[in-house]
Amino acid sequence: MPTQEERLSAFEQTLTALSRDIKDINHNETMLLGMSMKQGEDIREIRSNLAFMSTKQGEDIREIRSNLASMSTKQGEDIREIRSNLASMSTKQSEDIREIKSNLASMSTKQSEDIREIRSNLASLGERLDTFGEQLNTSDQSVNSRFEEQDKKLDQVLLLLNTFTAKPGQETE
Repeated sequence: MPTQEERLSAFEQTLTALSRDIKDINHNETMLLGMSMKQGEDIREIRSNLAFMSTKQGEDIREIRSNLASMSTKQGEDIREIRSNLASMSTKQSEDIREIKSNLASMSTKQSEDIREIRSNLASLGERLDTFGEQLNTSDQSVNSRFEEQDKKLDQVLLLLNTFTAKPGQETE
């Protein structure tokens, strides 16, 4: 069984720990009180801003309605002007289509003539290429025969050189 002093010491330690806990609780309570006061101020400011926004929104709605009415009137005028422009464009477009058809017809005739001329030129060019090819073949054959003649002459020169040069193991005279 603990003695009186031990029990008293344990009590004092418990009291000290409880005192610290009470201070922490008081501190936290003070913090919560400050936060709730700040939130109250924020709520009052939000209410004030909402009232102002509601008033401003009413003014904005009236201004928008006025602008829409003005735009509706202007839009009616614009539609009438567009219809008038479309009617004049339709007339002009018909004239342009007739002119384009006429131009296309004359271009088609000109194009047919150009195609006939191109075909004629291509045929003439083909004949020229055939003639040129024949000339190249003839020239190629001529060059080849000249090389063959030169090869034969070089072979003869080599034979003569071989007969005049001493071979190893032979004495020179």
